[in-house]
Order: sequence, then C-alpha cells, then structure tokens
Amino acid sequence: DPKFVSFAKPRKYPNVVAFDKKLANCDTTDIYKFLNGIIKTVDDSKAQIIYSAYSRSFNEAQIVNSEGVDVSEKSSWNSIGYELLKGNGSYDGSDSGRGILKPEIKQDLEMLDRLQKKETVKTAEMPILLGRTALCDFFATALGSNIAADKIQKKQSCFVNKKNKKLFDSNLTIYDDGTYGSRATKFDDEGT
Repeated sequence: DPKFVSFAKPRKYPNVVAFDKKLANCDTTDIYKFLNGIIKTVDDSKAQIIYSAYSRSFNEAQIVNSEGVDVSEKSSWNSIGYELLKGNGSYDGSDSGRGILKPEIKQDLEMLDRLQKKETVKTAEMPILLGRTALCDFFATALGSNIAADKIQKKQSCFVNKKNKKLFDSNLTIYDDGTYGSRATKFDDEGT
C-alpha cells in the first residue's frame, strides 16, 4: 500500500475483560430455559414472536507485528433479536453483551401495547426523544460504515480529513476507542 505509514508500536494495553466464563459454561439446557422464559412472557401477554434469533460466539485474537507488538485476547459475545406482534402493531427488540443476557422483554411488550394506542402526528419540526434501540439503530445506520478505518483510508467516508474537527452539535461527543464500551477489547480490528 503506497499510503502505508507504519505498524503500531508496542505499548501497554489496557486490561479489558472481554471473556465471560459463565457464558462459556452455559450448555444448551441453560440456553433452552432462557429462550423458553422469553416465549412464556410473550405468550402470557397475548403477543406473538414472529421472528427471533439467538447467537453465541467465542473468539481468540492475536496481533503480532515487526515492531514487537505481541498481544492476544479471548472474547465472548451473545445476542438475541426478536420481532413481537400484537394486533396490528409490531416491535423489534434486542439485547447483546459479553455475559448472560437479560433482555428487557417486559419493557418491549409495554412499548408494543403503547403502539396499539398511538396517535398520528402531523408533519412538523419538533424535538424528539429516541429510545435506546432507536438511537443505537440510528447511529449504526448513519455512521456505521463511515467510521471504519478502511473506508477512511480509501477515502470512501464522509469523515476523511476530519480528525480533531467539530462535526456535530456540542451536546454529542463520539470517541473512537475500542477499549471502552460494551464491546471493549484490548485492541481493535486494526491492531491499535
């Protein structure tokens, strides 16, 4: 690559706990009980699950380069997504994390009930408050591929040449730090 600068230099990597032993020790019986609990809660509310998916994964990664970097990490992840149906309304819910999940299925069912009583709002300019799922979906869709390092390097991102520049309202701060947050790791996909 003619634009290649250098590999990452050795440094002290943060101690990020990315592997959950409880999740690793769950067997299919535990997962079956977990999923049946969700199904029972939905059935009791007279709603239906019209789509659902559960996944669990484990990973080991190692970054080694000619500058002396040699760091490895084990990680775990699991997620559940579902669409609930009641009357003529539907609601998407999800949960994900490194450890045992506790999806807020009851809150999602309450939201579905509120959707049954929704009012049509006239088109207008007004402040809105997004729930956690809507906010995450909005940013993932709007920013997702634009913040990937390879897209920036290939100049396929709206963030090309924007380092240390104000891009959003001062009420919004975005950090690109793979060592922070629910999917934190010692190093990111680029090995930094």
